[in-house]
Amino acid sequence: MIKVRIPATTANIGSGFDVFGMAFQFYNYVSIEKGTGLDIQIMGESNAFLADPDHNLVIKAAKEVFAKAEEPFTDLAFLFENNIPVTRGLGSSAAAIVGGVVAANAYLGCPFAKKDLFQMAVSLEGHPDNIAPALFGGFTVSLKNKGEYYTSKIIPAKELKAVAAIPSFPLSTKKTRKSLPKEVPFHDAVFNIGRAAALVNAIENGEWTMFSLALEDKLHQSYRFSLIPGAQSVVHAAKKAGALGAVLSGSGPTILAFTIEENCDKIGRAMQKAFAHYSVTSDYRILYTDLQGAFVKKESKM
Repeated sequence: MIKVRIPATTANIGSGFDVFGMAFQFYNYVSIEKGTGLDIQIMGESNAFLADPDHNLVIKAAKEVFAKAEEPFTDLAFLFENNIPVTRGLGSSAAAIVGGVVAANAYLGCPFAKKDLFQMAVSLEGHPDNIAPALFGGFTVSLKNKGEYYTSKIIPAKELKAVAAIPSFPLSTKKTRKSLPKEVPFHDAVFNIGRAAALVNAIENGEWTMFSLALEDKLHQSYRFSLIPGAQSVVHAAKKAGALGAVLSGSGPTILAFTIEENCDKIGRAMQKAFAHYSVTSDYRILYTDLQGAFVKKESKM
């Protein structure tokens, strides 16, 4: 049996719209072994789409690898252990796609290099910001050039931690994309360029004095915040509780706060309380950086 561990991820991280991503020690698992026909078992987070092979992203991704390897996609048994909440801005789709391509590749004896799996996974997801950290771990900077995707991995300073306030309601990336403008003012683009550069330096070198400013954004957050009751208040509450700063995780609705202090629970409770003021129930989770990305383990059945 092949078992793959895939980390949750966040994307954008304020100023790095569609470019930055980061992986966390919070995991989904995909297992694959020889079976009869096509068997799918799901544990944990699920919905009707996941149980349908025609809509399941793990299956779609695995089929892509089998097709490129010119191998028949048959007599396979899949087990999904899903912990990452679906449609909450923590990379559940990327985890599914990365889990599918990595598990299929390992099952077939690794005919493709990781860089090839990256291209396949991004082609299925549509953008690399969550795919890159899910596959490679750490903090990633990704871009596209002439139809090919590139990514660079950075190891964040060890003291950096995140606290995710996860609302009880879902929010699809497709819906939030529709809220974004077709064009932005020139000065807003310049605003983000400076802050994105500062954020890379802060995360890699621990330059925390500029971290809060570096998270600021004028390209996407304000538009998406309008879809999330209390979002601005949650960000403010996190900062007041001692966070370095807080941002929308991916396209939301999760709000992600960062800290280098031992105040994660205080920040989490403050964000919960702020959401509750707007009649939004939420949980919070303390997250540490995952540096490994998708990890393959071969297991023997007893």
